Amino acid sequence: MKKSTFLKMISVPFLVAAGWIASDALLLQKEEKAVYKGFTQMSFEDEKPSVFTDESLERIVRGEDIVPGLPEEGAMCSKFVRATANTLLGHWFFQHHRLHAKIKANAFGITTLPADEYGLSGDAWEMYGNIQNKGGKLMYETEHPVQDNLISANYLVSHAKIGDIIGFYYPDSKYNPQAKKQGAGFTHMGIVVGFDEVKEPIIAHFMHTNYYFENEPVLRYETLSAMQEKLSFQGYQKELDFVKGEEEYKYQKGDSLVFVKAILRPRYNL
Repeated sequence: MKKSTFLKMISVPFLVAAGWIASDALLLQKEEKAVYKGFTQMSFEDEKPSVFTDESLERIVRGEDIVPGLPEEGAMCSKFVRATANTLLGHWFFQHHRLHAKIKANAFGITTLPADEYGLSGDAWEMYGNIQNKGGKLMYETEHPVQDNLISANYLVSHAKIGDIIGFYYPDSKYNPQAKKQGAGFTHMGIVVGFDEVKEPIIAHFMHTNYYFENEPVLRYETLSAMQEKLSFQGYQKELDFVKGEEEYKYQKGDSLVFVKAILRPRYNL
């Protein structure tokens, strides 16, 4: 075999691989989102599930986007929680741009991800049942999330563990009728990823707030107290794009935009 032919045989796959890696990195960099980091110090050693990776938790400490390939437009809080959980469980899928990840998954016949085994799939209100059907526990629930705001906050501080899923009632959600029909009563959700210096749980969540604020990051790592202070209702920047039901709570100035409705604990340690 001629030397030039041999070099071509080696160089073509090398160039394809190099281009694949480079395009993945460039797309991830292009779509990386700003992160709001609502804490100063973070601890994740206490009660940490052994299946969660330290590397991804440390990236959260640094305020990095650990699922940068997740699109901002069309993305929902449940997709972000599922992506975050899979990344914390060590799976590669959401560490690559979604186009590359889907091609690789199709090539290897991958149709499920580790977090699916714990019920972290579907919309927020579907995860309510999915997590419990997969052996997870409903740790806390209230029928009156607005009135029980302080009770919920105290329970969260006293009982939360890393990996817990927090379901939030969001009065301005167009999906509230669906959520109530499913028995969940919440349309927004986050995942506990650590604790701050005073042991208040830090919640990672993905929330569009353009009804109320300009240029507020959608990707957020923050405590409930920071969330309720930073994301408090001061008025509407633009009108809702749907008719809000009469039964939904009407915000008072200074209200949190979301209220804890339920706390679920997937069976990560089993």
